[in-house]
Amino acid sequence: MHVAAPRSILFRSVFRGRVIYATPAWLLEEAADHVVIGLVAGSETAQLADGRSVQLERLANGTERLEPTPWHTTHCVWLMPFDVAYAIGHFWNAATGEFLGHYVNLQAPLRRTTLGFDAMDHVLDIVVDADGRWHWKDEDELAEAVRLGIFSADEAIAIRAEGERVVAQLDDLLPTGWETWWPDPTWPTLRLPADWRHVDR
Repeated sequence: MHVAAPRSILFRSVFRGRVIYATPAWLLEEAADHVVIGLVAGSETAQLADGRSVQLERLANGTERLEPTPWHTTHCVWLMPFDVAYAIGHFWNAATGEFLGHYVNLQAPLRRTTLGFDAMDHVLDIVVDADGRWHWKDEDELAEAVRLGIFSADEAIAIRAEGERVVAQLDDLLPTGWETWWPDPTWPTLRLPADWRHVDR
């Protein structure tokens, strides 16, 4: 059901018990099988520092660094089903309102926490342009993640297979009904809560 008065929650990517990405977001819809969250440009996030290749190396050896970073120039809404290994996002240019397209984030199944929702990013993604054309994103980074031991070769095969299943279902998965969403301009800019690093055990 749509949430009559959206409230802020925390969405995170957690790897081996460590938070490697965190963002406050608006909970727009909550149901037994999915949630929908909205991210607004300017919100405070915690993201991995350094370049992507360095990020993966640090992630592999447990020396990653996170730094507060404003969410960039887009608004986005994420439809996140439970019990599947992906989430579907829609993106807009925050300044012009232009719809930029869809994004499928391959990730571990979503789980509820005391702060909101956690998952684990699976590196490989699918970009679906506004005209419906799609392409893989970060295939090279998934290969690097395997080399570094972040994922096993079998896990990478399973991640790719999940992506292929999603691609085969794109006509059924899109549109989601959230393609015309826009944040309420009266909503405050969201900040990370003080306990954003806390991981439920």
